[in-house]
Amino acid sequence: MQGVTLLGIYVLVAIVGQVIGFGVSSMIERTVPWAGMPAFLAIFFGMLVLAWPIAVAIMDRFAPETAKVPVRSL
Repeated sequence: MQGVTLLGIYVLVAIVGQVIGFGVSSMIERTVPWAGMPAFLAIFFGMLVLAWPIAVAIMDRFAPETAKVPVRSL
């Protein structure tokens, strides 16, 4: 169940980051039109990478007991 919660947090963080990235790239595009798309792509891919550590930090903060659960291996 913790995995589903972590994945849900990741999706929410990624969506919020993409919305913020869209706003930032739109403002950049209004001032420097040629830089809008590269800025959007950099923020888009960067947010997908950064959303996972942010989601893990949120999960550890609000559900610290999940960090101490041992992982079973095959």
